[in-house]
Amino acid sequence: MRKKLVIAEKKSVAEHIANAFGISMSKSNSEYFENKYESMNAFMADDITITINGENITKEQWIQGCKIHHQLYSDIKWDPYSFVDTTVYNEANNNTVWSHVWGSWSGKSKRTGEVDTNPVNFSYQWVNGKITLMNGIYDPTELNIEIKKAKIKM
Repeated sequence: MRKKLVIAEKKSVAEHIANAFGISMSKSNSEYFENKYESMNAFMADDITITINGENITKEQWIQGCKIHHQLYSDIKWDPYSFVDTTVYNEANNNTVWSHVWGSWSGKSKRTGEVDTNPVNFSYQWVNGKITLMNGIYDPTELNIEIKKAKIKM
């Protein structure tokens, strides 16, 4: 009987680490679309620094903001070309691990029935298995209109 030869792909430690953190980000994003935040809460350090469009907010404010999306929009999703990229930088950069999300967010306004789309970029720094720094950039114009019309206090 012939044995099948299986050649394992060699991966560096950095590639394994990047893959693990990338999977964590994908899980957190998938739960967001279901209005669930267990993974997001678990992956974020309690003392995380979050900056969204240049403004610092707390972890609790971030999660509350995500929940508000589901009050205002249905059918929230990423476009098919959105992706997560995780990189383990070398010793010259203190072996830091960053995950970056690039994509286009969309949701159907519960108020108007129109679909709002928004290109977004989020960057997450990992330290000891937790996200310690998060930066997000997107155009908040349509979201702010929806929040104002719904009379939601932030």
